[in-house]
Order: sequence, then structure tokens, then C-alpha cells
Amino acid sequence: DVIDLVAAMAAPQHPKVGKSRSRAFVRFHHIESHVKIAYGLRWGAELDIGGYIGKGQPGMVCAEGDTECLAKWVDRFTTVLHWGPIPCAVVAMVP
Repeated sequence: DVIDLVAAMAAPQHPKVGKSRSRAFVRFHHIESHVKIAYGLRWGAELDIGGYIGKGQPGMVCAEGDTECLAKWVDRFTTVLHWGPIPCAVVAMVP
């Protein structure tokens, strides 16, 4: 499907290669869509990213993994998927 194709173009060549780990906190107006959550989980497994998704309003995501892969996952989850008129915001990304 088109979303997977766009995400694959942004994928790192070797997703598990890296030396530093980081954690990202991303805030959303709400997270309710099972489809969007499924994409987040699928991309997390592909890029070896772990974490949790707090459904509801407001929604919050905490993700952790290799710094480069985490940046790719955050970019996919926040820009490839459409989140409506209220943008999501990366609250923090810490090593």
C-alpha cells in the first residue's frame, strides 16, 4: 500500500546498525485510529524500536531505540500518517 511504499523510501539501509540509543516523547491531540497504531507498531518492529502508545485524548507516545532508527520512526509516525489540523509535537528526544 502507498503508506508502506513512502515509509520504505525513508528506511535506513541497516536499521539495527548504530551505537547510541535515544528516547522520544511525542504528544498528539488524540490517538484513536487502530490503523495508525498498527502502522506505528509495524514500523517499530521493522526499525527495532520499542515503547508504548497512550491512546486517547491527548495521546502520547514514548519510543526508544537506536538514535538514527528512532529519528526515522518519529518522522514516519508524525509526517507520513495524516494527523488532521492539529499537529503532533515531539516533546523531547533524549539520549
